[in-house]
Amino acid sequence: MKVIGHRGAAGLAPENTFAGFDIALALGVDGIETDVQKTKDGELVLFHSDRLERTTNGTGALQETLWQALQRLDAGSWFDSTYAGERIPLLSEALKRYGTRTYFDLEIKHVGIEYEVLHLVEQLELLDRVTFTSQDFPTVCNITKNNPLARVGYVTADVSEEMVKRVVEAKMQDFCPRAEKITKQLVHHWRLSGLFIRACGVKNAEMMKNAIDAGVDGMTFDFPDVLLKELGRV
Repeated sequence: MKVIGHRGAAGLAPENTFAGFDIALALGVDGIETDVQKTKDGELVLFHSDRLERTTNGTGALQETLWQALQRLDAGSWFDSTYAGERIPLLSEALKRYGTRTYFDLEIKHVGIEYEVLHLVEQLELLDRVTFTSQDFPTVCNITKNNPLARVGYVTADVSEEMVKRVVEAKMQDFCPRAEKITKQLVHHWRLSGLFIRACGVKNAEMMKNAIDAGVDGMTFDFPDVLLKELGRV
């Protein structure tokens, strides 16, 4: 099973920072999940929330802020003072720094930037090391249509038969259901459709163990150290 550090290792270090990515890789994860948005002046950055207040000393909406202003923000102190000075990374920086060392699940949080994200990955020749995901169905469909070789996945709480059929018909490779929706029977059924099943929204050890028992192919988790230990990999 693929162990994917959620936003790096969000339970161990500030999310979506190089510090978190470094910890995840040192632990031995198979990949890193992170979030992509675009600044007011068009820079692709790694950030989850709509607003800056939750994980930085800034204020306002990220998508309405210039990159020059974002560079001055502290994205680490909110988690722990030892991470003071951590910055919001550019997607290009992260791909250049880690792209040949691990695999990325890039969750596109900002509707309408999917082509820019895809083209950057193509430009850096990292298409075989990236899965593009989104909670917006048309976003991942657009990527597949633009480059059929791109690996894509849909992140959703909708596990209805109709939704799974739409995912298969759209020729997506990954189906990323919320962990609380997962059962062994459903995972077996989804895998018969040829889908790679990645559990997301795993909030605690109980949900983690349930997803493992259900037979998922991969999982994003804030505490990859706990998951790796449960799988006997440390």
